[in-house]
Amino acid sequence: MASGNTNRSGRRILGLSSRLLCGVALAGSVVAPGRAADRDDLRIMTLNIWNKFKQNPEVTADFMAAANFDVLGMQEINGSRYVTDIPGFLSQAGRGTYGNIQVGDVGIISRLPGTYGTINLGGGITTQGRYVSYTQVDAKASRPGTLIGTVHLDYGDAATQRVKEAKALNNWAGSIKQPVILLGDFNAGDVSERGLHHIEAQIRLIQNVSGNSFYRDLAWDYIRDGNEATLRSVIQDAYPGRNIDDLSWKEWGDALDAARKAGKDVGLKEETYPVANNIPNTMNVLKKQYMMLQTDAGRESFKPHDLNDGSGT
Repeated sequence: MASGNTNRSGRRILGLSSRLLCGVALAGSVVAPGRAADRDDLRIMTLNIWNKFKQNPEVTADFMAAANFDVLGMQEINGSRYVTDIPGFLSQAGRGTYGNIQVGDVGIISRLPGTYGTINLGGGITTQGRYVSYTQVDAKASRPGTLIGTVHLDYGDAATQRVKEAKALNNWAGSIKQPVILLGDFNAGDVSERGLHHIEAQIRLIQNVSGNSFYRDLAWDYIRDGNEATLRSVIQDAYPGRNIDDLSWKEWGDALDAARKAGKDVGLKEETYPVANNIPNTMNVLKKQYMMLQTDAGRESFKPHDLNDGSGT
């Protein structure tokens, strides 16, 4: 998001069904550590490592042992030692014997009896979400054979590529005659596509519109969803004698940022319902074939996220 002088006028727990969808938090029937192996419950975790400690996954050893998962799906692990090294940590901690598989930046580690595989969804899709790593878990007395896969959908701001990936994932799941659990980082929310924005986040977006037409459309959504007259007055006060329509988006954003920090009403409002260019697309497409698995505590609310509030998109 480069700044510039572009004129603004030019931007998830588990009840086995035919298809299941897990989000970015813990998914599975949560049971006490150490009990999962004695029951038919599935203790599943998904984790985007955010490219952290790629060559030093041992820093996660205590966390991995405490999580005591049956199946772990990971994202952003390309070029890392996570898939190769974590099974050893868990074995040393007495958690069991784990197998693994990886393709692209997604991997699966599992201690459940079964097999492993990878998929390239194809169909002309070239973005990161074309890859699926999975484990085919054997059936038990009260649980059918289940395919558990992990994905990392496209990170682009607009939903275009993610929707293509989601449609391909629907076609894939529709071809499988058994339960499918899909977990990972979808880069999209259920209530909104990109997450609902605090006023401060809206201002940062305005500051960074530059030549990005999608950001420009979003910026106008936020401006017109609030009080545009108040916003324009704040900007005019910051640039007396100037025609504010000749200013850059960066100058607009800087004026709003300074006024907001001074405690002034800048005409924007918290996004408690998605603006037009933030309507959820990806998850709505996936829900044609999958059901979402999430607890009420982790469910995305109709308000912007607060740091460490426990919810997820």
